[in-house]
Amino acid sequence: MECHEDKGKGKYVHSAIAMGCTTCHTVTNQKNATFINLVSPASELCFTCHEKSSEKVLHGPYAQGNCIVCHSPHVSDWPKQLLAPPEDLCMGCHVRARLKVNKRKRTATVPWGVTLTFDQLKGWQYIGLNKALTANHPVEGHPVTGPNTALGKGATGITCLSCHQPHHSERANLMPPNVLNQTALCERCHKFG
Repeated sequence: MECHEDKGKGKYVHSAIAMGCTTCHTVTNQKNATFINLVSPASELCFTCHEKSSEKVLHGPYAQGNCIVCHSPHVSDWPKQLLAPPEDLCMGCHVRARLKVNKRKRTATVPWGVTLTFDQLKGWQYIGLNKALTANHPVEGHPVTGPNTALGKGATGITCLSCHQPHHSERANLMPPNVLNQTALCERCHKFG
């Protein structure tokens, strides 16, 4: 940490930092050169401490062990070591206009700088929002951000996490565990009949 103090100081520091660098890294010296490697393959490293879910629906990056697409392994300005605010993370990948696509290299770069290969993006779902990126999911005109006017004054704002789990679920489309179907999800905010 004497040389890498930026990895341990910030608004949100990963708890693994307190356990020491060798929790995740091996450090070796050979012929006057220092080599730093991970203690296990990158796609398995986070699951050495965080148990991987066995639920049937897994978010693509989570399923692949690509946790660092959304989370910093060291320090962040956002809770849970997120690399950007939660809403920006979801839309950064799921709104095609936010991706910088390089067809020649077969990659796409998200707004916070992580580059993914087309293979990593296979099966990715894109949502078609309005030009302001504020509405039209899951149906035309439905807001994806801002106040939740359906629940009235004092309700928390609408975010992607209002309707979706970020990592895993037993339900399709990463719906929350206590929601049986799409209609029940809508009824959490909207009263029908």
